[in-house]
Amino acid sequence: MPLTIRTKLITYTAVPVVVVYLVLLVLGMNHLKNGLERDAKTLLSEHARHQAARLALVMSQATVLAESLGDLTLADPRQSQELLYAHLIDGLRRTPMVNTAAVQLLSPQRSAFMRRGIASGRQLRPEEALDQTPGWHVDNHTLGFNRPIHHAGHRVGASWIALSIADLYDEIERLRSPDIEFLIRASDGTLLPPPANQWTGTLPTDAFPQKPVADRVQTIRFQRGAADYWLIDAQLPGYPWWVTAVIRTRTALADAQREVVLIATGLLLSLLAIVMIIGTVARQITRPLVALDDVVGRIAIGDFDVAPEVRSDDELGRLAKAIARMAGHIADREQLLRSSHQVLEQRVSERTAALQTSNVRLLQQIDETRRTQEALREATEQAQRANRAKSEFLSNMSHELRTPLHGVLGYAQIMRREPKIEAAQRENLLAIERCGQHLLTLINDILDLTRIEAGEMRVERQLTDLPQLIDDVCTIVAQRAAQKGLTLRREVSLDTPRIIHTDPVRLRQILLNLLSNAVKFTHTGTVVLTVETEPDGMAAFTVSDSGIGIPADKLEAIFDAFQQASDGQAVDGTGLGLAINQRLIRLLGGEPLKVESTPGTGSRFSFRLPIGDTAQPSSLEHDHETPNSNLRLVDGTSCRVLIVDSQPENRRLLYTLLEQLGCTVSSAVDIDEAGNALAQAPFDLVFVDVRLPDPDLAAVIEHLTAVAAFAAPRVAAVTASVFAASDEQVFDAGFDGFLNKPFSERELRSLLETLADARFAVRNPDAQDAAPASWPTSLAHATADRIDTAVAMGDVASLFQLAEDLADEPGAPQTQVERLALMARSFDFDGLSRLAQSLRERA
Repeated sequence: MPLTIRTKLITYTAVPVVVVYLVLLVLGMNHLKNGLERDAKTLLSEHARHQAARLALVMSQATVLAESLGDLTLADPRQSQELLYAHLIDGLRRTPMVNTAAVQLLSPQRSAFMRRGIASGRQLRPEEALDQTPGWHVDNHTLGFNRPIHHAGHRVGASWIALSIADLYDEIERLRSPDIEFLIRASDGTLLPPPANQWTGTLPTDAFPQKPVADRVQTIRFQRGAADYWLIDAQLPGYPWWVTAVIRTRTALADAQREVVLIATGLLLSLLAIVMIIGTVARQITRPLVALDDVVGRIAIGDFDVAPEVRSDDELGRLAKAIARMAGHIADREQLLRSSHQVLEQRVSERTAALQTSNVRLLQQIDETRRTQEALREATEQAQRANRAKSEFLSNMSHELRTPLHGVLGYAQIMRREPKIEAAQRENLLAIERCGQHLLTLINDILDLTRIEAGEMRVERQLTDLPQLIDDVCTIVAQRAAQKGLTLRREVSLDTPRIIHTDPVRLRQILLNLLSNAVKFTHTGTVVLTVETEPDGMAAFTVSDSGIGIPADKLEAIFDAFQQASDGQAVDGTGLGLAINQRLIRLLGGEPLKVESTPGTGSRFSFRLPIGDTAQPSSLEHDHETPNSNLRLVDGTSCRVLIVDSQPENRRLLYTLLEQLGCTVSSAVDIDEAGNALAQAPFDLVFVDVRLPDPDLAAVIEHLTAVAAFAAPRVAAVTASVFAASDEQVFDAGFDGFLNKPFSERELRSLLETLADARFAVRNPDAQDAAPASWPTSLAHATADRIDTAVAMGDVASLFQLAEDLADEPGAPQTQVERLALMARSFDFDGLSRLAQSLRERA
């Protein structure tokens, strides 16, 4: 039987396509399977490395705890037994994974032992003496770390911590994939046994390879005919321990097998679709032949009203056209009338459709406008809610961050005032203060930027002594510049007015940031601050340096928040300084900050501020009070103060500061206890720690006033909030004063003088600058020369070193040495110069 045209088309096209498609399908599935298997092994490796990193972090916390316990014990070997227990308890609280801690000193014989879950500690028994071998040790189900304590090159004791191996497995279990089992092994293959209730694997734990192999997936089979397993080892960074991840191969490849089946099914279905398309195309090609055959048969019986449905330019098309012409002559007139009627109906339909379309579009636009307005209203409400939530969050964050920082800085100042403190301890306290002040600067930068963006930054313009402000700024920056060997130079034009009308706090903040950045990114050369007056009544400030410069592609980005142009170098800071400066200059009415820089040559930052009214006042008060640790209440006066704070650290800090100033101090943990104190004794001032925003502040004032049995005291709020609305809320509630943490001793004294009418004086005021006559002549001259050299360079570090050297000098009066160190800490360069002159005159 002869083949039809349709059969030939299908045979000659579908069969080759199916063969080629199947070959490609087999190759593609094999490649896909291999890729998915690699992905599964990579995922297993990532799980192992992740768990290793997590355990390394836990163990690093344990080693840090052991080191800190040793350092705390060595810092004061004769500290009380209760303080040793307190150190152990605090360490266990801060390091949840550690369940046992101990320290031991050989001379003097001291020891302390504390285990989590036991209420009190005890001393080590003779049989419990700490092992002298440093490092990690395994004891049954415990992993211990021994850290020797050395002093002057000799071993004087040891600190020891212990972790439960079960706790380590519990830590892994928290983030473990249900299909993967993990074991912990030593570098020699020794297994840290997991708890029986956690190891759910079917493999014997003693059948693993002898030594771990890093980052290589191994396929193992423990019994003939059993299932295959994958395992991979990952080392804990910096520790002699490994994490071994184990998974059944069938489980690891289950997803891959499902994906291969799905893809193969899809490809087979697509092949079936291709075969069906080929059949459809063959049918479409042969359909015109069937139609022509039918038309020719109708013409043969006399039906000329026919039109073959063949529209192509090939032979079949030309044949169809010829047949159509044969039948077309008969129906021409009828077709003409029908066409005219169709044209008329089409025009009417088009006009009607256009009108309907226009109406529909109008209704759509109205509805779209209504939806847009509703969306804008909802977006506005959401933005307002988000802004309120952000303000509340930042207020809470500022309180949570600044309150503990206030305690750190305050206790550092208190401890530094102790006359018996050693020089090394004093330097450590100074380091704490510097780090704390740096952290406070970072926090304030972020909060300043937020307040500026929220429109809550206040600018308080006042008459400002510009030369004095420049001197203060340069004095602060001079120390770091001198330490780096840089030359710090100021150039102020002669026509620059002494007094300008601006906000001195914000201007000082801008100049300090620019000069600090210049010193930070300059390794050799000069940093110059230039101030000039321009004809349009603007003061031009320029800070230029010979530092590393800024690449051209980063000149615009440095003014964005959290952006730095360090060119890959590690620098500290938040990247907010220039962004804040740009906004502060705008608030002060100045022109935007500009920068010119060439990499490797240096940078030049400049901005302009309005001078304002430059009329010179007859007198301009300057407050150059020098911090003095001898300030106390004037003899014959008193000041009774009550502290209300739920945090014991804050209470002790404020209690100590007030007590050192000569005040009579009491404290309470809450408002009820404060009410009892007010009902029993009179007080001049009450400090209440508040957390803003707080809607019940007015009730606090009413309660304290109502329960006071004597004259109602003045009440001051102590808070860590930094928003402008905070002090307004405090004063609206009825408070008499406001103290923002962290505060300085000077701010505390100022508040006492304002609210409690307290007056302070210096103890032994006649001995402030005079040098006693007991100085040896040569030592006096040498000391005066070193003071003059350090003051000329602004090198405070050299002054601290001088104080340490004189503390070991038998002929130097120690009271005068302490006075020198105090003036160095407070940057009292004038007092230091007078001391040097006095030393020369007495010598």
